[in-house]
Amino acid sequence: MREFFLYIIATLITPGPNTIISFSNGLRYGVRKGIRFNLGAFSGFSFLMLFCLLCSRTIYRIIPHIRPVMSVLGAAYMLYQAYRCLKGSAISADASSTAGFKEGFLLQFVNVKAILFGITAMSGYIVPMVPSLALQCLFAIILALTAFLCAVLWLIAGAFTGRAAPLKGKYINYISGVLLIYCAFRLLQ
Repeated sequence: MREFFLYIIATLITPGPNTIISFSNGLRYGVRKGIRFNLGAFSGFSFLMLFCLLCSRTIYRIIPHIRPVMSVLGAAYMLYQAYRCLKGSAISADASSTAGFKEGFLLQFVNVKAILFGITAMSGYIVPMVPSLALQCLFAIILALTAFLCAVLWLIAGAFTGRAAPLKGKYINYISGVLLIYCAFRLLQ
């Protein structure tokens, strides 16, 4: 069980689409406006974890056929988010361009990192170790809550960075954009 908790933390706290976009939103818009994306990501991630739980064996069998399509969709979305980071100013108050609830929610269904995390967590740890469906569903929601908290840490770090060094925010947006481009190309390998 210790390995499972290490896997959860190592996977959810490391940079990925949710954490990078959360950091960028925190940097550009602060916690109050940036949290919308995180709430959407939490909702989408919850649905995704429950889906992975209920369908883990089926998904595991067909994943070699789904993964290329999901990789292309995920890479396209990450490239779109990278474009938004790269074209953004150091810190913008333009709420219309923030990644909001809908973007956070929809990202989860093309986020290969989240999908593979869900499949691995459910089929490798939760389903074999937890006997009842109700407890398995509870674990799925706990995983989504853990992902939410990790992304909120990135959001807060972005907001703090934006306040501490607003002139450097433009460069951090560029770094975030480049990291998203890197993640997108890694998906396609």
